[in-house]
Amino acid sequence: GKFSSEAVARAALGEPARNAGPELLWRCVNHADEHPSLSVNPSKDVWLCGPCGSSGNAWQLAAFLAKVSPDDKPAVTTWLR
Repeated sequence: GKFSSEAVARAALGEPARNAGPELLWRCVNHADEHPSLSVNPSKDVWLCGPCGSSGNAWQLAAFLAKVSPDDKPAVTTWLR
């Protein structure tokens, strides 16, 4: 499939925990997430982690989930593989 925020989230986190209208929700791996709070809007291809306020595009999501800087291309690329 195409490189998108939804594709990155599905690859890393599996199926969404639930959806709310146009948004797909996952539990965020970067903090104790009792309720799914990492939302992805597939039509806009953007994401937002409610509790920590991180957001952005698919590349930034990959970096966020890999816990590396979006500027660290080799690290993000390696994680994406």
